[in-house]
Amino acid sequence: MFYYAEDLINVLHSQKNIIVYGAGNIAAMVVNCLQSEFYDMKILCFAVSDKADNQNNINGIPVYDIKDLVKYNQNSILLIAVLEKYYDEIYMHVKHLGFFNIIQLTFESKNWSDLRENYLIDFCAKRQLPYLRFDDEIRRIKAKKKSLQDETGVKIELYVVKNHMDKSLTVPPEFKKYIIPIQVGSTFSDKKIAKIQDDKGMNISNKNPVYCELTAIYWIWKNVTCPYVGVCHYRRYFDIEEEQLKYLSVANIDVVLSIPILSFPDIEQGYIRDHKAEDWNVMMKVLKNMHIEYYETAAWHYKDIFYYPYNMMIAKKDIFDAYCEWLFPILRKIEQYCQEKEDYYQNRYIGFLAERLLSLYFIHNRNKYKVVHVAKKFYS
Repeated sequence: MFYYAEDLINVLHSQKNIIVYGAGNIAAMVVNCLQSEFYDMKILCFAVSDKADNQNNINGIPVYDIKDLVKYNQNSILLIAVLEKYYDEIYMHVKHLGFFNIIQLTFESKNWSDLRENYLIDFCAKRQLPYLRFDDEIRRIKAKKKSLQDETGVKIELYVVKNHMDKSLTVPPEFKKYIIPIQVGSTFSDKKIAKIQDDKGMNISNKNPVYCELTAIYWIWKNVTCPYVGVCHYRRYFDIEEEQLKYLSVANIDVVLSIPILSFPDIEQGYIRDHKAEDWNVMMKVLKNMHIEYYETAAWHYKDIFYYPYNMMIAKKDIFDAYCEWLFPILRKIEQYCQEKEDYYQNRYIGFLAERLLSLYFIHNRNKYKVVHVAKKFYS
């Protein structure tokens, strides 16, 4: 059963030749997903613009220079599976070569989100893991309750994280009235870009270069009293309409998380490939010493293939608080044993590890909390 993108899936199944442009992690994730038993699609090859900088094959599938594949341009589908920032240039290049049947499967794209969620719903069903969709819960409540006129829901404060170093957006989103901008890393800048700064009240604003959006999460934990709270990013928002929010309390939803990211061959190896293995090892040792029950869950969960990204969530405040009470002592202990990185990106390691800890916490408590999943909107 396909919940999403059925038309796209039918198009892909109708094509004899599927070419995936890209030879990095994103392209590999797309191919792993499409070749799974669930989709059962055959991939002709990977394509790149410069063969000299790439492998000859990935998992047995050949990698070719896109110019050598022009003979397929009339009877193939080209899936562009790269980061968003490269898409426009690649699109113009392959169009110039004569490819016209092009589908965007960039990392943040709706197409990739839809294909991924279909796969995950099936994956979790086979593993007997719960996977609830917010849309399904809304339909269930609507069918059960003919009117919600007297059930207006509960107040929510959803904070969008902004930083003085953020890149400008081509088309900035319109803020809904329930979305509250919060400036993170405020202690490092005299420029105020939001009414709320994370260096006011109880805060860890000075840790923002390492903790990323977690300084906003800490601030909300210590300074906000509201039945539901949440965090999203200036470029990534939950795809929820304001009218839908009343269903959070009516359906007794504990937590809203974004659609998981696939990580092949597994979560642990994916992290070590992209970041520092020593930081991962420290995290596991800290878990073992502080929370043996979570360490035991981590031993099998981190051999799985999906995790909840971006440190984004909406949750009942008491659950949000319980998570923070668990998370931040772990992060402080990890910091004690890890080295500062010279590379600015890799020095955000606490934020990266916290994404995997977010997954661990809610997988471990999967029978305790009612968690629903929502797509995100991405703004470039």
